[in-house]
Amino acid sequence: MTVKECYDAINGDYAEAIGRFRSDSNIVKFIRLFMNDTSIDELKTAFYAQDYEKAFRATHTLKGVLRNMAFNDFAQDVIDITEMLRGGKDIESAIAFFPTIVNKAHTTNEVLVRFLSERDLLA
Repeated sequence: MTVKECYDAINGDYAEAIGRFRSDSNIVKFIRLFMNDTSIDELKTAFYAQDYEKAFRATHTLKGVLRNMAFNDFAQDVIDITEMLRGGKDIESAIAFFPTIVNKAHTTNEVLVRFLSERDLLA
């Protein structure tokens, strides 16, 4: 799988990523860093603890990470839940939408693991 194919598989924006990172090797470097990011785990922990203020902070961080990586499809879902959580505005909708975020995280992770595994870069 090429870097572009990886981005296509997660509905990311390869053109944006290459514009930002300047090379596929840099993108791969940042994908590896992304795999160690704990934002999604912090979000899950906060949701399960019903700490929606902490969940808001975690979504805000995750949104930034995803946008920097140009994982735009996943980022848009996180933007949506961030706005639901902002100031406790719509907790019920956020709770209902949360499984979408978990599923998107799982799908993205599967693609990235496969991509890195094919390159013997999974560490």
